[in-house]
Formats: sequence, structure tokens, C-alpha cells
Amino acid sequence: MLSRLHGLTVDWVTGVDVLVPNTQGTALVPLHVRADSRSDIQRALFTACCGAGGGNFGIIIAYYFDDLPKAPRKAYWLPLVYPWSSLKGRFTGFLQAYWTWFEAHDADATNPIRGRGNGGLFTVLKLNHIDASDNVVLGIQFTGPQGDVGGENDAPLLDFISTMNAAAGIPATRCAEFIMPNIPPLARSGPHHRDVMQLEADDAMDWIYLTQTVNGSGANHRGKYKSVYQNAQFSPAMCDALWTHLTTATSERRFRQTLVQIDSYGGAINRNGIGATAVAQRASLLKTQFQSYWADCADDAAHLGWMRTIYAAVHQGKPSRPAFDGCYINYPDIDMRYDDAGQEDEDWLNLYYGWNTELIEKLIALKAKVDPTNIFRHALSIPLTHPGQ
Repeated sequence: MLSRLHGLTVDWVTGVDVLVPNTQGTALVPLHVRADSRSDIQRALFTACCGAGGGNFGIIIAYYFDDLPKAPRKAYWLPLVYPWSSLKGRFTGFLQAYWTWFEAHDADATNPIRGRGNGGLFTVLKLNHIDASDNVVLGIQFTGPQGDVGGENDAPLLDFISTMNAAAGIPATRCAEFIMPNIPPLARSGPHHRDVMQLEADDAMDWIYLTQTVNGSGANHRGKYKSVYQNAQFSPAMCDALWTHLTTATSERRFRQTLVQIDSYGGAINRNGIGATAVAQRASLLKTQFQSYWADCADDAAHLGWMRTIYAAVHQGKPSRPAFDGCYINYPDIDMRYDDAGQEDEDWLNLYYGWNTELIEKLIALKAKVDPTNIFRHALSIPLTHPGQ
């Protein structure tokens, strides 16, 4: 939630301890790898472990980090509510205003000047399925560029709220609780009837308290994620698909733990570039998570089918450039590799590692050198040869 201000976690990694197969594939050996390791393979393995390490090359047992930025002292957490009913006829404009604000203010995300820097503004736009809630919830974390709130620091936050209220055609109401899809309400109690534009001292929380407030765990559930990095404005067709599939109720409220969550992105993430990481998606302003949770395996087909249908409708199949920049590898989705008939998409690696032939070829070559017997493998692991070869 501080990534627009400080970049991704992997941008701060300086070293990794990893267990990799020996040359015979009969045992694991320890390596310490860094960006400045003497060995070409070790430097390549460090890069891979910063964004492409999940189950591909070995077992990571330790990370080393650069001196991390100081945590904010104070931050706001404002969950705002917009009823689905009020967004009818305005939904496309609402989503487009969301995109436009981050596009217009991205250059100032890392600005250290009070009243201008907006990198400490992170948003979680929860488009809840109508079975789950009658409301869209816009969660906003905000801290100023120096890690504090109040006064002119708050200008970007107030501007953002004003923009979204204008797009919705109504002022948002405050939600006293931030309800995660499969987690009991955890946020502090408090007034929810005040004007959302009137920030008061008790709106600010210690940052660590805020972070714990919006985190949590609940009962074990089955679940499915899909993801996409978004590089361009919402098209009317995208908005129509989201509206149709999210506002169609079921008699049994089957999708009461289902939503599409659209997070803010960009800022320092894109400023830092790829560097010594394997994260290729460095041009997106939004990152979307399609989520559904359920308890009974008998409901698998219904939830997976719904997820595939809405995802395909929104992206006209799979996300492609220039509007989208692929998918997030930490939300594994086998649908990105295979179609409904089980045929492999020769371009599936591009969705996770970018349309960067050099990076993908390096990852495949590294896999062949570090794990030639393919001990570390799964449905979306780096292959020993390029798909289609």
C-alpha cells in the first residue's frame, strides 16, 4: 500500500540465499546471490528471484534488503461507499474518472513537496458482486510525502475524493467497517455520517495500526484469483461487461464473496524501471484482481465458470497490449497458459514476464542451467525450452 511512494518490495532486495539443485540433480546446495555477484549465473539468479522466483529455480531461505524508507508516522484510512443503484448510468464515467485521476497525477506520485506529492495515496476500489453487497466500496489509504497528514498535505486526497464524488453524482458516505470478501469486519468503529471532505484529527491512525486494521484472516475457503495490469483508459465495452456480470443477482446469493478489486498502481513502481528484477510490468497505472471465495467444492464449477466468463468478457479473451500489460505471477492462473480445449498458448510467458523477449529467453536459459532436470516445476513454472519449440 506504499508502493506508489516507494516502489515494489523486490526493488529493495539486495541479496538472496537460495537452495538450488546440484549438477546431478541429487541434492540441494546453498548459494548467496546478489546483483554484483561475480558469477554470471548468480547475477542472473538474483534477478530471477526478484519477480520470477516462485517455485522455478530452488528454495529461497533468506532475503537481504537495502536500508528501507521510514514508515509513515500517520495515515488516513477512509472506506467510502457508493451504492450500486446510484451508479446506474454513471458507472462508465465513474471508472474512467478513477483512471483519469491517476493518469493525470502519476508524475507527482514521488514529488516530495507538501500539497503535491500523492504517492502516499493508495486506493482499493472494490466492485462487490451484487450478491455480496449493494455497494461499491472505495478504500483509501493516504499519507503525505513525508509520512504525515493534515494541512496542505491532504490536498491530493481531497482532490481525489472530490473527483470521485463528482463522477458518481453523489457524495460518498463513510463506511464504519472495511469488509474484506471472506473476512469478518475488522476496522475500528467510528462515525460514518460525517461529510467525507471534512477530515478531523481522529481520522488519522498510526500507520502500523492502520495496516493491521485492513489485514486479517478468516475461515478457510476455496478461492480463485485472476489479475491484470492496466495501461489504458477503461473502454465502454469493459465497463459494460463489469456492470453486467457484477450486478446480475442470483436467487441463492451464490456470489456473496465475489468482487473485482481495482488497485492504484504506478508512481515509484514505474519510476524504478526493471533494473535488477524480473518484474517487467512497469507502465501500468491500475492493477485489477478478480476474486471469488466459497466453502463447498460442489460450487467449484459455478465460481470458476463465472470468473472465466467475466474475465474473458472484460478483456475480449486474454489481456493484450497496449491496453494491458499482462498478469501478476503471484496470482497463479492456469487459464493463461491453456485454453478450454487444453491447448497451450505459445505466448503465455509474455503475460507474466512482459513482451520482453530478452528477459524471457534469459529466464529459460537460466532454468536450463540451474535446474536442468526440472525438479522445481508446476503448471506455470519457467520451462526448459520456449513454448512451441
